[in-house]
Amino acid sequence: MTAPWACSSGPCRRLGLQRRVYAAVQRTQEIGIRHAIGERRADILKMVLPPGIASSVSALLAGLAAALRVRGFLLIFFTASHPATP
Repeated sequence: MTAPWACSSGPCRRLGLQRRVYAAVQRTQEIGIRHAIGERRADILKMVLPPGIASSVSALLAGLAAALRVRGFLLIFFTASHPATP
């Protein structure tokens, strides 16, 4: 039962990381130009970090929601009773 979850976690993690790296590579020229005209490092980080944080938080919430749904299903499946039953 855990093999499909274990097999899918690696590719999903790599896809998320690949997306972040791709976004950074796309903005490399823009970051370089901003750095060349004298923009502070803090301002550049403010430009780059919020989208990454927003996607990370949304992925975290989606993962938690999926885990809770799967947990409820597995509790019903393995205990043959409803999870709310003591």
